[in-house]
Amino acid sequence: MRLRGLVFALTVLVLLSVTALAQEYVTITTTADVQYTNTYAAITQGNSLTITIYLPFKLSSLNDTYTNLTVVADADTASTTVNVTVNGYPVATNYEISGGAAKTWTLADFEAAGVDMNATSLVIVIEAIANNTTSETLNISCNDGLVVANFSYTVTETKLSTPQIKFDADSSFYSVKQTITITQNSSVNLTDVNCTITYPSNAISRDISYYNFGTLNVSESKSKAVSFQKQGPYLTDIDTKEEDNKYIVEMKVYSLENLTANMEFDPTEEPWDDYFPNFSKDNIVSIKLNDVSVDWEDPENTIKMESLTLNKGLNTLNITYTKVGEVIEVPPEEVTWYSWLFESVFGAPVLLWIIVAAILVIGIYSSRR
Repeated sequence: MRLRGLVFALTVLVLLSVTALAQEYVTITTTADVQYTNTYAAITQGNSLTITIYLPFKLSSLNDTYTNLTVVADADTASTTVNVTVNGYPVATNYEISGGAAKTWTLADFEAAGVDMNATSLVIVIEAIANNTTSETLNISCNDGLVVANFSYTVTETKLSTPQIKFDADSSFYSVKQTITITQNSSVNLTDVNCTITYPSNAISRDISYYNFGTLNVSESKSKAVSFQKQGPYLTDIDTKEEDNKYIVEMKVYSLENLTANMEFDPTEEPWDDYFPNFSKDNIVSIKLNDVSVDWEDPENTIKMESLTLNKGLNTLNITYTKVGEVIEVPPEEVTWYSWLFESVFGAPVLLWIIVAAILVIGIYSSRR
């Protein structure tokens, strides 16, 4: 006996192909803004300043105009000569700045010097070759930049209901809450942190798809929980085999992820009764999941199993029980009119007692004549 159907079979094939690599958790894509400014102290002749900034974005995401480095020469000297390198590339070599004047290098200048725009950090070295500087100011600007580095997130799941193995996919679902925790480890504070939430393929309902965390400062973490329903485990096939004096009911259980689930059903009711002929719970020999014996409870009218460990994909659940013995009805023995003659009285048949009595009567009668 088999549970089959063309549409159902096609659906299972699609699910298997689409969800083979399906993730169990939500994923997020994050964008954010940065407006960073920092001014550094003067550099005396013969010394240098190293500025290291770890960014959540690629340099290509930064605003060309408002991301820049400005060096101000000491007003008490005729000029100041500096060297500037960015990520090891020389942006300015022996560059002379008039006393009291400022020189600004933009992101475009960095790129022209050979700096890789896919980099997610800035290491800027400024050397005062001749005379002093007054100050150095670094500006970094980004709007809706895609966060790709120095940023992490974790997702934890809490089940709000217990997954149950069901006869078909439509009746199998359970609720979960997943908590998204984001942490940023860059060197700059983030604002307008927006997360787009993508749900796993086994989600059959959705919560919010977008959330704004607002500001996320350096080394800060924030969390947001979303609740939704997932597809639960269900049967893709069921087959009943006869071997000697027992039945083996083999069920193929499909799970979209590694899962712990329960199962409770009445083999004598539809639709199960088609696959459990002459079933009696007293005759269960074993229940095995993926060849491992499992315990079952025996509440009235149902088989109940808890904490079944399902692997992602197909699992095999076998229930083995012996056949119920047939009751052979023996017809009542026919009673004849003379059967009483053969009943026992004092250890001998009634007929024998009659014969003995007849002999005694004849003997007495004969002696009197």
